[in-house]
Amino acid sequence: MISWELKKLLKPTWMFIVLGLVTAIWIAMMYFVSASGEQRIVGRFFSYWSVLGSLTFGGIILFVSTKLFSLDSEERIKEVVLSTKYGKRRLLGIRFCTIIIFTAIVFSLLTVIQFVGLRLFTDKISSVLNEQYISQLFIIFIGSELFTIFAACLCIIFSSHTVTITICSFLFGWTYILRTSFGAEEISFFTFYGVLERGFFSYLMRADFISNISLSSFSIWYGLLMAMTIGLMLTIQSRRHEL
Repeated sequence: MISWELKKLLKPTWMFIVLGLVTAIWIAMMYFVSASGEQRIVGRFFSYWSVLGSLTFGGIILFVSTKLFSLDSEERIKEVVLSTKYGKRRLLGIRFCTIIIFTAIVFSLLTVIQFVGLRLFTDKISSVLNEQYISQLFIIFIGSELFTIFAACLCIIFSSHTVTITICSFLFGWTYILRTSFGAEEISFFTFYGVLERGFFSYLMRADFISNISLSSFSIWYGLLMAMTIGLMLTIQSRRHEL
């Protein structure tokens, strides 16, 4: 059943066209800094997720994986699906497992693209495989999986893929806007601007400022956010008799 659902997510050809375009852009970016020496190449390598990688990843999550939860309504087969032996609670679990696997696949593909750009212009790949890079990848992976689950819950709550994209795109974009506005200025986490900048998953998916991440603050905030979102989704599902 998971493989069947996964095929739905891997079906859009435009997604692979986008990944090909990202690969071309990334290689071009690495090419332009390659003349400045290995230090610039490594610096560019670590900046991959700050804009290009994270924006691509976020877009694929919103436009591909989240759509899995609205296909039944759009195709007018929701009632039929819910009445089968795979319907309701079991189907919900299968689909959440599917999007988690799908996000891991996309994460792996984007990471490969990052290394392809590096490998074309330097042989010293081992120089970037350090604790900083492993920490960066770990934070990006966790952030992307949380964002996937959060967006899926919103899609279920509102029963609309369009509404989900609108809300999540607005929240996702604030990290980039505020970082541009304030530059390197430090903003306290538990303030209005601090929550806008760091309180949504795009901050984790960029992994620009690992040294500034307070594990306790982030664990409390994202733990409460995910618990409330999942709790609200399950409550609404139960009231709709879809569990």
